[in-house]
Formats: sequence, structure tokens, C-alpha cells
Amino acid sequence: MADASEELAGAARADLLKWLAYRAATVYHVPFPGERAAIKGLLETADLSPDVKKQLAFHARIPRDPLDLGPEPEPRHRWWIRKRS
Repeated sequence: MADASEELAGAARADLLKWLAYRAATVYHVPFPGERAAIKGLLETADLSPDVKKQLAFHARIPRDPLDLGPEPEPRHRWWIRKRS
């Protein structure tokens, strides 16, 4: 969203806001700690409203404490998949 081309930066912003409005709530995978750190760094410099930044951080599971990225997420049991014996 910080590109020399204003057209490209505008398209990136529109895509991100559309994802936040329509897709973010259905994302089931948790970003890895390195990915969360990268997203956090980008959010700090992004020209977005504080509310949008807060929503993006929530969906990326970035904790409020910037130094606590936590451990790797535990794999979840998929209760809908039956084991065949």
C-alpha cells in the first residue's frame, strides 16, 4: 500500500479493505509468528485508520503487547473428519 504508483497503492488498499469487510471473518488459519511480526511492521507504517489497523491486527492475531508474539499455534483437532480403521 506504499508504492510509488498511486494507482497500484490504491488498488492494494481497496483489496485489503474488501478482504476485511467480506473475507476476514472466515479465515481459519493462524499466521506464523514471523508472518505476524511482518504484518505488525507493515501496519505500523500503513496509512490506515486506527480502527482498520485494529481490525487487521485482530484477524492476524497480533497481540496487544507488541513484544509477545506467543508460541506457534497448536494444530486443531478436526472433529468432522472420521478416522477409518
